[in-house]
Amino acid sequence: MTDNGATGRPVRDIADISELSPLQQGLLYEQLAQPGLGIYVEQLELEFSGTMHPEHFERAWQLVVDRHPILRTSFHWRKNGTAVQVVHGSAELPLETLDWRDLDGRTQRERLRASLDADRAEG
Repeated sequence: MTDNGATGRPVRDIADISELSPLQQGLLYEQLAQPGLGIYVEQLELEFSGTMHPEHFERAWQLVVDRHPILRTSFHWRKNGTAVQVVHGSAELPLETLDWRDLDGRTQRERLRASLDADRAEG
C-alpha cells in the first residue's frame, strides 16, 4: 500500500492489511455518521498511590502497544471507497502528561472531566 488515501503520504512499516469485517464496517459507518460523539471511545481513570515514575509508566504502556497488534491498527480508505485495516509493525504511544498537583481537588476533577470530554469528541 503506497497511499493512505487521506493524506497522500506513503504508508510504511506495514505488518498486515485486511478487509473490514461486517461488524467493523458497521462501527465505522456509525462513527462517521455521528462524528464528535465518541460513541466507541473507551476511557478509564486510574489512581495510583506512592511515587509515580512517568517514564516507567510510559515504557510499560509502550511495551503493551508493541505486544498487541490491535493497538497498532489503523483504518484507511482505498480509492474505490472501501476501507481496510492496516496493522503497523510499530507504533509510538501517543501519551500526554498533565501535572495538576498544584491544583485543589475540585479543580483537578474539573480539568480531568474537560480533558476527557475533549478527547472523546476527537474520536
